[in-house]
Amino acid sequence: IARAAQKRLVDFKPQELSNLIMAYAKMNCNSPDLFAAIAKASIDCLHDFNPQDLSNTAWAFATLDHDAPLLLDAIARAVPAQINDFNPQNLSNSAWSFATLGRSKYPNGATLLKHRQLRVLEGRKLVAIPYREWNGIDKGSNKERREKKEQYLHNLLDEALVK
Repeated sequence: IARAAQKRLVDFKPQELSNLIMAYAKMNCNSPDLFAAIAKASIDCLHDFNPQDLSNTAWAFATLDHDAPLLLDAIARAVPAQINDFNPQNLSNSAWSFATLGRSKYPNGATLLKHRQLRVLEGRKLVAIPYREWNGIDKGSNKERREKKEQYLHNLLDEALVK
């Protein structure tokens, strides 16, 4: 299969490239020449990859522990441009893949989520709630804390909607 696929990779669509490398990863099959060819073919058409193709391809290469730095660098650069279209599974797979590969230049889970929080919903910015500020509202009774948190959210949303 590997030899036959290698000859036709130039005809593969992004999903087909992603599915092929995923299948090898799920079966834990080793075919370094095929993996190198898939990496090259993927780089050539990476602009056509959707979030699932990007995250599954990164996941497969990380699972296989196959070093494909040019492809993974290209995926790392492509992710932020499409981050708003990533579903939770795509985010999770990408974050895990970059962490598993252990290269500090790849985006980590927090960076991916920060990019995701900057998306626009119905023309309004989503607001990220600073963790420390939110958890700092811990004085008083349960009712007082709930009221403070409701007021905090109200103020934060008012500020975001005015901008």
